[in-house]
Amino acid sequence: MNRILDTVAVTAVGALSRLPRSFALRLGRWFGAVAHRVGGRKNPRIQTNLARAGVNDPAHTTGDAWRHMGQTMFEMFWMLDRSPDEALQGVRIHGMDQVRKAAEKGKGILLVTAHAGNWDLMSMALSREDIAPVAVIARNLRTPGLERKQIQCRERAGIRTLVRGEAGAGITAYRWLTRGGVLGVMMDRLSAGRRISVPFLGNATRMPLGPPELACRSGAAVVLGLSERTADGGTVVRYRELNTTGISSAVEMAKTIAAALDQELRPRPEQWFWIYRRQTEWTGEYTQTDK
Repeated sequence: MNRILDTVAVTAVGALSRLPRSFALRLGRWFGAVAHRVGGRKNPRIQTNLARAGVNDPAHTTGDAWRHMGQTMFEMFWMLDRSPDEALQGVRIHGMDQVRKAAEKGKGILLVTAHAGNWDLMSMALSREDIAPVAVIARNLRTPGLERKQIQCRERAGIRTLVRGEAGAGITAYRWLTRGGVLGVMMDRLSAGRRISVPFLGNATRMPLGPPELACRSGAAVVLGLSERTADGGTVVRYRELNTTGISSAVEMAKTIAAALDQELRPRPEQWFWIYRRQTEWTGEYTQTDK
């Protein structure tokens, strides 16, 4: 089954890359609208979670979330066979001065983000500035053809990919930071390994403790980066350094990152990937687990 999905995905990438970006985005929005109609059991769960996040009209926002997801996925596919300059055309960037100041400290940068907007544009925009070498931690997709295209796309932009769970990935990530590099990580995923349940958008998410621990051990600056899709289909990428002065534990670092992500995403909840099960019920306790 994975082989069939891989073949379909690679074929779709080839077809989408020949289209204008605007048309690929329209196709993605249409796909998201169709997926919303056949969303089945996911839609009530998404609406419930959006209501807990304080959204006034969860039913309408659920449709927006599906359409944004469709746009993002189709745009990501479109990018895979395009050059970095084409992918970044029209992308507006804010806060690069904060990244430069963080890099001047000479201890590396942990770039934390979430599944919102087109997150691949965020690392690509940073790499183009040539402030410091950029690497990202990515999961194994189990679709080798598509994964190979993603890695090649990042390589064309000067970005190294570290696959989560591969032997030596943790040591490589630590050394990358201590040598002054930028390490991009997704912090809103249900991960294996050491993690902590933190309040997030009205519920909770199990945030990995590995990246915060890397920042504490290496002394790296922590920069929050997020992409936001605008009404005209463009993208704004924003960076800001988080105040981590005095934080020496991975748990406290994770809490700080979670609070910052929550603050940034609440004004535009439809752009977060509610479709995937990334949330659990918030019990009021910061529960840790090692599995």
